[in-house]
Amino acid sequence: VQAIQSDIAIEKEADDRLGFSDMVKVFFEDLSSLELRHESLTIGVIAEWGKGKSSFINLLINKVEDHRDIIIRFNPRGSKSAANIQEDFFDAFATELSKYYAGFGFLLGRYTKHLGLLGQYEWTRPLESLLMLLLPEKDVEAINEAISTLGKRIYVVIDDLDRLTGEEIIEVLKLVDRNASFNNVVFVMAYDKEYV
Repeated sequence: VQAIQSDIAIEKEADDRLGFSDMVKVFFEDLSSLELRHESLTIGVIAEWGKGKSSFINLLINKVEDHRDIIIRFNPRGSKSAANIQEDFFDAFATELSKYYAGFGFLLGRYTKHLGLLGQYEWTRPLESLLMLLLPEKDVEAINEAISTLGKRIYVVIDDLDRLTGEEIIEVLKLVDRNASFNNVVFVMAYDKEYV
């Protein structure tokens, strides 16, 4: 009889029996040194199921928190359907960044309206005409400018990409590659490459 092994990801460096901490430290130093004022970056943490991807990401998040950057954990598995993934992401993105930039929800609401994702941003409509006067011509430029004023890098963590359906994966990739590729944003995605 073998002892049952826990499948729960570690949260702290003290629990790191696989030696990820040193890799995470070097990896984060390299990430921090990158100049991303005019682009986003996507990083893949790639391994088979159960090989420590979530543990690696948790240790990376600790480094990000120590550096006082912004972390947004997004789990697309929590969305009702593939059609809701982008809307749910932008809701989480707006909620977190509104803590640092008061009008960020309005900026993002206007942008998502143009993407056809307005849904929960209906509350922005009464201010629409005011925003037309205040915002630069391109919504993406306004969002990038707002992110720039934060003085912090934004890390978006998407774990368990390999537990989504093909349609859901495509929605996540659209976000990362196009709709949410704002300046100074790093997407960290964990997945089993063969499955994806």
